[in-house]
Amino acid sequence: MHGAMACLGADRDQVLARRAARGIGRDVFPPPGPGIFQGPGTPGHRGRGDERARTDHPRRVRRLVYNKPPFAIVARRSRGITEPKDLEGKRLGAPPAGITFGEWPLFAKINHIDMAKVTIETIGIPVRAPMLAAGQIDAALGYSFRLYVDLKDRGVPADDIVLMPMADYGLKLYGNAIITNPKFAADNPDAIRAFLHAFLQGLKEIVRRPAEAVESVVRRDDTVKRDIELERLRMAIRDNIVTPEVRADGYG
Repeated sequence: MHGAMACLGADRDQVLARRAARGIGRDVFPPPGPGIFQGPGTPGHRGRGDERARTDHPRRVRRLVYNKPPFAIVARRSRGITEPKDLEGKRLGAPPAGITFGEWPLFAKINHIDMAKVTIETIGIPVRAPMLAAGQIDAALGYSFRLYVDLKDRGVPADDIVLMPMADYGLKLYGNAIITNPKFAADNPDAIRAFLHAFLQGLKEIVRRPAEAVESVVRRDDTVKRDIELERLRMAIRDNIVTPEVRADGYG
């Protein structure tokens, strides 16, 4: 769990409180897991990769969490990378189970990258930042706020970190969203409205008071560093949640 997950942890607290106030019991929403509401048809938090992988289940997007998706390539300037084309001849760390890896071929095509000239290093998410910080790879795929802050925490100077959000390089995608099973939504409209209302109120509170929101993460995972996760959450709010579009049109 990390700071940007406060969008789920704090919201979970909001939803549970409001659910109790409105008399929406456990028979409607089963007890949620840590940060993610799970169950047969209940609202859930999903990324685009999860949607693509589960085409056998009908679902409907109810609300976006990240208005701008955080999918990114993060590189080291000292490794000779300042733009996408520079990835040719370099080693790119890619967790195969990560959502961002699924977007890589399209990103490469849009930015005229010869994929045959990029060495893909298949790595696990836990070793991605350490390997990039140590120079064992030249760049990595992942969420912008996760990789950027992790590299800084490992002593990589900010001016040596090159952040390439895929959304800034031609790849226009939706970010993570709240989804529901249409049948569940049709059978439980009041529960869905209460859930979305509580989620939105929780999200607004997170934006207003990020330091307090991070406490919900710390309470659930005492291995995280409070200051690091606060920086991560503030980055997610600035870059992915409260975007110019959201400022103009509102959350959605």
